Amino acid sequence: MRRPARSGASRGWCAGLIVLLLALTTARPVAAACGLAGVSVSGSAEEVAEACDVLAEVTGYFRALGFSLEPEVTVVFADRIEIELPAEPSGTGPSDAVRARISGCYDFRQDRVCVVSGHRDLPHDRQPWGLDWSPPVARSILTHELVHAAVSDILGPQTPDLGMVWHEFIAYAVQFHLMPPALRAEVLARHPEATAFAAPERVNPMSYALDPDAFAISAFLFAEEQGGGAFIRQLLTGSAPFSTDEFQLLWTE
Repeated sequence: MRRPARSGASRGWCAGLIVLLLALTTARPVAAACGLAGVSVSGSAEEVAEACDVLAEVTGYFRALGFSLEPEVTVVFADRIEIELPAEPSGTGPSDAVRARISGCYDFRQDRVCVVSGHRDLPHDRQPWGLDWSPPVARSILTHELVHAAVSDILGPQTPDLGMVWHEFIAYAVQFHLMPPALRAEVLARHPEATAFAAPERVNPMSYALDPDAFAISAFLFAEEQGGGAFIRQLLTGSAPFSTDEFQLLWTE
């Protein structure tokens, strides 16, 4: 299913941005990977196996909630990923674009997930939740991005009806739910100050932009308080008792 175009971007979404995959694997893409006609994976045999394992976990989670989906996604493992952000105009001439390193990205326009591999002996300076980069952390990032892909598959043409920040909320909540218990416990232990969102209104672009790591933990804790998978189903079926539309910030001077 081809996804509708959408404006906006985050660490998880990369539509509208230039994604630079640096030092890609030389392995040829595996078409019809995981026994699924719509899935392609570029990576080593170990990375292909991991992508299939995580995809099975993610699709299994949503199917257990009653959703029917046929994954259509390309997964690309890379040594390094950068996004190119437009620079703020200087007013004195053209400004150079700004590059930022990220760990993973989902482009719904191309149904493509890009992730930094956890199986290559290369340094990666990002530390999600203060954790050193490792295969379990990298796998969790892959889970997050494949949740984005699954949600877009479930919603189809209605994908833009769910606000970007709620897409991130769902991706983080499911990512934490599917984390190995030991890894999840380590993250929570490192952030004892983290609490669930006090109200749905706290799930907004500002709270996400201020601290994505804290947002992720609060999303998981809030989702668990509200019923876990049953709450995720409410969000995806539009039956939550509050708005999940795109949030518009109002500025006054």
